[in-house]
Amino acid sequence: MSRIADSLGSFFPKPEANDDCQEGSRRFGVVAGATAAFLGLFISEGVLKMAKYPSVFAGSVTGLLSGYAFYRLQYATCQRRKQYWEQQFIQSRPKEDE
Repeated sequence: MSRIADSLGSFFPKPEANDDCQEGSRRFGVVAGATAAFLGLFISEGVLKMAKYPSVFAGSVTGLLSGYAFYRLQYATCQRRKQYWEQQFIQSRPKEDE
């Protein structure tokens, strides 16, 4: 390992320790999925005049798919943001004479 990688190990978590990104992304996905499920159920029952069970199915599928999509998007954004700040930290460090 290089000296930079050794010194960064104490400042940044290991790649498998993405608990902050995963926890926040899951929370965001659950909220977005629940909101989409409610709206899907409301639209299918109220606007489209579907029966009870097909509208519940439509709301559930809408909530699951949108929740997963929002989770993946938020997780990817968090990972890119973390990589950006790691690069900024590496570039801002004073260069050592070799």
